[in-house]
Amino acid sequence: MDNKVNNTLLNALAHTCAQLKVSPEWVSQILSSSRRDTGSINKILDEIAFMRHHHHIYGYMDDGEIFYNGKSSGFDRVIEHLRYPEHPNPHIRARLSEIYDSGRRPMACILYSGNKSEDMDKWEDYFIKSYGLDNLTNIRNATQSRKSRDNVKSQLLAVLYNFDNWCLSQKWSLDPKARRNDQLVLRSLITLALDLVRTTAISASYRAIAEKIGINFKTVRAALIRLISLGHVNRISKGSYGISSKYNLLSIPVCTKTAKSDCRRDELHSHATLQNLSEPLINTRHNDKTIDCEPTQVGEHHASADRQPDQQILNAIRHISNLASHDAFRPGALGKAGYQIYSLIYLHETRVTAAQLSERLLISTGVVRRYLQILRSHGVITRTDGHYTLINDGEVDFNRIALVCHTQGKAAKQRKQHYHDRLFMYTRLLAVQFDVNVSHVNWHGSRKPAYSVVSTIADMLFDHIIGIYNELQEMRMVA
Repeated sequence: MDNKVNNTLLNALAHTCAQLKVSPEWVSQILSSSRRDTGSINKILDEIAFMRHHHHIYGYMDDGEIFYNGKSSGFDRVIEHLRYPEHPNPHIRARLSEIYDSGRRPMACILYSGNKSEDMDKWEDYFIKSYGLDNLTNIRNATQSRKSRDNVKSQLLAVLYNFDNWCLSQKWSLDPKARRNDQLVLRSLITLALDLVRTTAISASYRAIAEKIGINFKTVRAALIRLISLGHVNRISKGSYGISSKYNLLSIPVCTKTAKSDCRRDELHSHATLQNLSEPLINTRHNDKTIDCEPTQVGEHHASADRQPDQQILNAIRHISNLASHDAFRPGALGKAGYQIYSLIYLHETRVTAAQLSERLLISTGVVRRYLQILRSHGVITRTDGHYTLINDGEVDFNRIALVCHTQGKAAKQRKQHYHDRLFMYTRLLAVQFDVNVSHVNWHGSRKPAYSVVSTIADMLFDHIIGIYNELQEMRMVA
């Protein structure tokens, strides 16, 4: 087995992250500013890097007994599960609660690590069979879990592929700009759900969403408040300095099977607004109105949803999701309305009129025509007989467009600002945990004094990790 993890150090890091409410990524970011033993710090950083860039089969242990077996891509899922009040599995939540209430600590151990995600189901199944499903708090074995995940993935792909059609049956704000932002934020949450292959307990910070869709984080916060009030999502836990808020998607069907049995496709909740989402955009009916979008020649990268393999749909959706934060779709360039228009035409390869786009996107015809003209002027789409199609199969040099429109670098600038926001935010959080007074520091002024405080907190964080590490080593020796 390819097991290269120091499980004692892993547990020291896991308990540090759970205790201090800081992510592994930011443990490494802060530790890099420490002035302590460089060799020891490098071992910690290497451990975090290895965990973050590999797939793992891990177990939770209490008194030498494995009581849960799971699969993780990176470090965060192992840390997430140690916060027992938020765990979606009621069996492991109850077991973790009992362990913590008795003053003990659950121990995480890596059973297998590898580079290929496709191998993980096989190894997870192997370990669950070895320990026995009845002896674990797992709800189902790896094969059953994979079937359940495939069902959820299919539903999410269907929604994202026909997102604009799906939006027509939902309630939105009457303000066009607010509605556009709400849809962008919800689309980003559904994409995150697709990555996690679940529609519950989706962890997302305002800044992370803002970076994904290229808008201000305060705009994201306002959009989430509206989405909650409209019933699209609900917040199950409020975020704090070191932990993002968690949301459930309420409009998406999920598998609700919790018994230790197979979760079949027919056990998914049927939802009236999702019944026809596997159909393409062409000839889609809504409120007794037919939108007759004429198809062009189907390209190799995406075809009609009813006959296209999931992987091709997924690739097209990934492409569209990645473009949301591109500098070319910032205000002053193609804009977010331009992004919505491009996304619809790209995913479905349709020939559409301005009136059809207006009806589909709930945007006034005048605004649609203005953005169509902008897209045409930059060589993204072309107009023939009153219908608009993509140029060159959708292959456009968006970097050139951003450069011409003077928006190039805005995404990088936003990420850099968010990096410093998070670094100082986590430093202030840890300063409170370590009882360090930082009220004299001007975090928004010169960064040199602020980085001096970061180095001090980094030294204390290193000492904290080493303290837990030594404690766990002694526990092992006693055992």
